[in-house]
Amino acid sequence: MEEKPLTELLEEQFAALSSRLPVFHPVALELERLKNDGRVSMEQIVAAIEKDPTLAAQVLRLANSALYRGLAKADTLSRAVLRLGMKRVVSLAFAASQSLAYRGERPPYREMLRQLWTRTYLSACGARFLAERLGQGERAEEAFLAGLFHDLGELFVLRALECLSAKTGELTPALIEEAVTALHPQFGAKLILQWNLPEEYARIARDHHLEELAESDWLMACVRLMDLACLKLGVGPETKGEVSLAATSEAEALGLKPITLAQLEVFLEELAADARGLAPATAGQESGSPN
Repeated sequence: MEEKPLTELLEEQFAALSSRLPVFHPVALELERLKNDGRVSMEQIVAAIEKDPTLAAQVLRLANSALYRGLAKADTLSRAVLRLGMKRVVSLAFAASQSLAYRGERPPYREMLRQLWTRTYLSACGARFLAERLGQGERAEEAFLAGLFHDLGELFVLRALECLSAKTGELTPALIEEAVTALHPQFGAKLILQWNLPEEYARIARDHHLEELAESDWLMACVRLMDLACLKLGVGPETKGEVSLAATSEAEALGLKPITLAQLEVFLEELAADARGLAPATAGQESGSPN
């Protein structure tokens, strides 16, 4: 591979790929700015989403997904915004725009990216679920975005390795796994900071695999617990069904009771099929629009 270390090759890919990778869609970033403007109107929100028809379709798909099945169908963006509220619509826009980036063109990246999207979406929804159960409803959407962004480095590394393999030849599964495991925290934090998103998300992306966990760091604990929950449920390449969530330092730090953890597992199991349905189409397929 040009006799350069893989880390150096990925650093070279960063400048080129990070500017093209549709992780943080411009419309989602605009919505984030609008959210903080107390004078913003619903018409402005809808107008921003409508700038990208594909993104608008994905927002409606998410607004009508099983996660919100108890609500009336939102058949227009205006109804989605009115029903869900600005904070949740911003979260959905980020999720919708990010899902579009999880489409691999070559095996084994195609399946790895689809699995990563499912785990990412469950982590985001699960972190919001925990925030609401912990009486942190005002920060529930922050928890959603922390879960959505914490493994962005995995997305970048996989996409960058896919680009490199097209030029230098296929990499072994062992090398792919090693690169993703070792490098995704630093690249995830770097991506988040490059896009001028809150530093809190970059910190979580960078540090969520560290052994230490401060008891007061509830947002980090939520994200880490979601990683463990997905591992237990087999959402991703590994399954460790013997994991006892109640015995983890994360659950202890959050003060979660066994009944809440059981409810979390049921919630995630029900959501998993929905997340797979929202996964991006493979190359050559149409993503479609919701009806």
